Amino acid sequence: MLAAAYHNLLGIEIGLWIVVDLKDLYGTLTTCRNAVNRSMRGDVSVIRYEFETGNIESMLWIPGRLNCADPLTTNDTPMYGSLELMLYDGKISLEFRQAIASSSNTSTG
Repeated sequence: MLAAAYHNLLGIEIGLWIVVDLKDLYGTLTTCRNAVNRSMRGDVSVIRYEFETGNIESMLWIPGRLNCADPLTTNDTPMYGSLELMLYDGKISLEFRQAIASSSNTSTG
């Protein structure tokens, strides 16, 4: 709804991306296997459907060593300095080429 509002008001196209740092969740979302956690299966099915229909543009898995949010959930992470720098200058100083991506344009499901 928010993306549609930006499009209607400002003519800006905003694509929806899902970025996860849990490799198992990424594997569950991008393959046909069931989620181990039964309570997540409904959510996973909805996300898969939205991805396959093109409503979600891309899904990315970010390894912990590249995840700026890692210090918020993990103690003694090397990403603490990167998060601090990002909060001070407002720029992400990481290279995301090592992230694994799936595009809805090339999804085989």
